[in-house]
Amino acid sequence: IRSFDMSTYDAIVPPTPCSPSPPPPPMGSSSAAHGRAVYRARLFALLCAVAGVGLFIGHLRPSQLRFGSSRPPEFDFARSRALFDLSRLTYCDEDRLKAELEAEGDKVVKTFNSPMDTFAVLLEESDGTPVLAFRGSQTSLNVLTDLLSWKSTSSFLCPGCLVHSGFLSSYTSVRPAVLEAAEAYRGRRVVVAGHSLGGALAALAAVDLAKEGFETIVYTYGKPRVGNSAFSSYFASLCVEWRVVHGSDPISHVPMSAFGYVHEGTEVWLRGGGGGGGEAGAAAAAAAAVQVCRPDPPPGGGGGED
Repeated sequence: IRSFDMSTYDAIVPPTPCSPSPPPPPMGSSSAAHGRAVYRARLFALLCAVAGVGLFIGHLRPSQLRFGSSRPPEFDFARSRALFDLSRLTYCDEDRLKAELEAEGDKVVKTFNSPMDTFAVLLEESDGTPVLAFRGSQTSLNVLTDLLSWKSTSSFLCPGCLVHSGFLSSYTSVRPAVLEAAEAYRGRRVVVAGHSLGGALAALAAVDLAKEGFETIVYTYGKPRVGNSAFSSYFASLCVEWRVVHGSDPISHVPMSAFGYVHEGTEVWLRGGGGGGGEAGAAAAAAAAVQVCRPDPPPGGGGGED
C-alpha cells in the first residue's frame, strides 16, 4: 500500500529525489523461488475476497490518541523530514541506496531481504546513531501481504496482543537477522522508520527491540493500523512513535476500526504546505503545515477515537 503522497512533504521542504526501483529479481535458489510461488498461491485466493474492502474512507478527522497525564516528547520536523527521505530511499535499488546514504556520511551496516519481498536497511548515521528503515509495498507479493488482515499473535507480543497477520509474517521473515544485527547497538537508542507497509513493520520491529531491552523511537509515514487496543497499549508502554499522516490519506484508516484495529503512537497531521521566502519562509510553512494531535479529555471518562 503506497498511498501516502510524498509530495506532501515536498510542498514544505524540497525533496531528495529518488525514483523507485523496479521489483527485485527472483531469488537465486530454487527453494526460495518455490517458497515465493507457494506463498503467492496461498495469498492470491484472498485477493478477490478482500480487495476493495475498506480501501476508501474519505474526510475523516485525525485521531486524538491518549497518553493519560503524560505529555509525549516534542516532534522534531527536521528529524522527521530526514527519516522521510530515508524511507523514500528504501524504494531504490541497493546500489543507489548505499550511494545516497554514503554521500550523506552514513554507513550502511546491513540490508535485509526475505522471500516475502520484505526489505529493510540498518545504517549508522554520521554521529553513530543506528537507524533501521523498512520499505513499503513495491511488489505484488507486498500487496498480497497487505491483504492478510486477520489477526495473529507472536511470542514477542503481550498476552492479548493481536496484530495484522500479513504485517506480522512480513516482519518475522527478517526478524532473526534484524535482532542479530541490532546486538551491536545494545545500550543505545535505535531509531526505526518506514513508509506505508514499512511503517507497520517499523512498529512491530520497535516493540520487538524494546522487549529485547533496546530504547526505540519510531517515525512512520502513511502507516496503516497494525493491531488491537491491547497492542496499542503495549506499544505505548515500550516505545515512542511519531505517526505522520496527511488529511486525505485513506491508508491511515485501514484496516478499519470496525474490525478491532487501533492506531498506536502520536499522530502528526500534515495539513498542507507551500510557501517561499528561503529558509525563513520554509520554516514558517513547516510550522503552519504540521499539527501534532494532543489528547482531548476523555468524554465521560471513556476512550476516544482510535
